[in-house]
Amino acid sequence: MRVGIPLPQGYFGEFAGWDRRQAWRRTAEVARAADRLGYDSAWLYDHVHTAPEPTDELTWESTTGLAVLAAQTDRIRLGQLVLYSGFRGAAHVRSMVATMDALSGGRVEVGMGAGWKEEEALAYGYPFPEAPARLAVLRQQLEVLRASLRPGIPIVVGGNGPRVTFRLAARYADELDLNLLTVEQVAAALPLVRARCEEIGREPSTLRVSVQLRGGLIGGPGEHRTQLLAAYRELGLARVIVAIQRECVATDEVLESLAEDARASGAELLPALSQT
Repeated sequence: MRVGIPLPQGYFGEFAGWDRRQAWRRTAEVARAADRLGYDSAWLYDHVHTAPEPTDELTWESTTGLAVLAAQTDRIRLGQLVLYSGFRGAAHVRSMVATMDALSGGRVEVGMGAGWKEEEALAYGYPFPEAPARLAVLRQQLEVLRASLRPGIPIVVGGNGPRVTFRLAARYADELDLNLLTVEQVAAALPLVRARCEEIGREPSTLRVSVQLRGGLIGGPGEHRTQLLAAYRELGLARVIVAIQRECVATDEVLESLAEDARASGAELLPALSQT
């Protein structure tokens, strides 16, 4: 099991009151530190408003931000959690991902989802239809991406829906990313994921499964967090993505302690590099 992190980008108000240049400098510092410490991946959310309430505080756009970070990192993989299919057409997404793939030297992962933040879409004039219509658009985009992207660019479908989202992941994705599920909830979801693969004759082991976690699920540094990470690993997950962006705005120690706990849990991190 590998370990990724979302980067600070202002989505949770972590840059409230910051100068924009200093805020971006810190985002880049965290990305470089994660790269140095051996994390598998770094992610940005595809949101333009802060959460839980929209404010005028800055929030980095995911794809342009990751394109810049590609030039400032060496090993860590880069992706979006996850691109809302209603914001961009399939041709636009395909072009963005192909460009990022080249800029990053093949380290890009494309996260795709049907969206959930209605007020954000409506605020900028985008329609936000009911879930079946949004999922139909997602299916269309996944079809295009699967057919047109260079083989080897991982497609990650995000969502917890067993009836449609799991089926889309089984048909089009390399990875299904579950969102904020406990160990017990992941254990209950995995047989459904396997069943969706078997429905279409896909070997279930070829669809990786990951989960996003936040502080309330994973806790702080120490034995409890290590044991929880080990429990997720024992389920056979390919990756956990641990949201510590609010905590690591102030110090790299948060990144360092999570890396220590992850290694103690048996998770796979790349060898740490010396700080230059």
